[in-house]
Amino acid sequence: MAIVPDQYTQALASVGVVAGAPALKSSVGISAPIVFVAPGTWIVELDQPLAAGDAVIVVNGRNGWSARYRVLSPTTIEVTTYDATGIGLGAWDLVVGQVPLVAPPVSPDADPLGVPITGGGGGVPIMTSILWVNPRAIGSTEDGSLSNPYLTIGAAVAFLNAIPTPTLPTDPVLRTIFVVAISPASYDEDLAIDGTSKHIMLWGLGPWGLGTFDGPQMDPTGTPRNITHTVSAGNIDNIRHSFGVGTFGPWPGEGLTTHPSYNTGARISGRIIMDDLLLGGTTVELYVAAQVYDAAGTGFSIEAAQSTVAPGVLQTYLYRSRFASVVGGGVAKRMRVQVADRCRFDGLVDVNRFSFIDRSQFAAGMTLVSASADIQPSGMLDTNFAGTLTGPAGCGRMNGNTNFWFKANAAVLGGAATKVIQDDLVP
Repeated sequence: MAIVPDQYTQALASVGVVAGAPALKSSVGISAPIVFVAPGTWIVELDQPLAAGDAVIVVNGRNGWSARYRVLSPTTIEVTTYDATGIGLGAWDLVVGQVPLVAPPVSPDADPLGVPITGGGGGVPIMTSILWVNPRAIGSTEDGSLSNPYLTIGAAVAFLNAIPTPTLPTDPVLRTIFVVAISPASYDEDLAIDGTSKHIMLWGLGPWGLGTFDGPQMDPTGTPRNITHTVSAGNIDNIRHSFGVGTFGPWPGEGLTTHPSYNTGARISGRIIMDDLLLGGTTVELYVAAQVYDAAGTGFSIEAAQSTVAPGVLQTYLYRSRFASVVGGGVAKRMRVQVADRCRFDGLVDVNRFSFIDRSQFAAGMTLVSASADIQPSGMLDTNFAGTLTGPAGCGRMNGNTNFWFKANAAVLGGAATKVIQDDLVP
């Protein structure tokens, strides 16, 4: 199938990028691109195997639709297409291969890439970037500046997705922290973020929500809105792909009770999907300070999506958050909860391991692969635990207060799990 340059150029132009046909590997079966116009699961056989740096890329899609990819082998990709509610029609053009982009023109007023500051290894510039979002900025030309902010979060994300993916340690984008500064409001949109070798933080200037929240206690209504974050290459110079959701300020919300959430924090009506498309996997950092509803009932609040044979590691840090359903999952259990501080888990926590959990609440237990911890001191401190703790011997590291609630809730041990009570009263 031959590449269609006009479709590609038109899609790039829609986010401020003008480029010719992408430089694709020859005879890659899906590089035409292929268009999927109905929900379902498709098996795509490639004429040439994937190589390092190759990726499955959404070139153009209908707003609000979703698509997922799973690399079954170097020559086979499984593609699942569906809309935000899992039904209906979605139109996607998909490309496989090396797709170089040209950076969009930068407005002098917007200055979205910030000012280089001397620093970093070997004098490599360190850069910062703030893109402003305000849906009430009527008449904005939407260049991302404070005076002309984007009207949607998706517009800021589209700008960031269009920035060329770093491939070398000297690329300043690799050392740029992109902050999307979000005005307090509800944003009825899905977000699809290419986070490869980028650091993207969605930080609210106050409480904000993804979706519509017109129900009692400001619960979600309408179509549940998701965040899908993908990476498709390994880390460069030991700098990890990273993504965060939360709010600015000294009071980052409250995860344990209902009403402080809508007054102080970020809320996601759907779920957060963290997908690793790289063969062999890579390491990704995830920071969340939000309430995640999973209003569609998918079964996941944070899904460590299983799109590669060996999906790497998802290092996760959770602060004052609440999750309605499963956190983690996946065959290889790539999520590691390094920190969970004042969080409420209404569904199962299904992860590889945990390091430090403090003043949190578990309603449906936790399943672990490893009893190890990556950060010390480790353990569950002052945590209300209910359900089943499943895992290897020694995985139940907890202090006396956590053990009190474990017994008061009639929680049980599963698998080979044993408790390690960490209160040492000997001076």
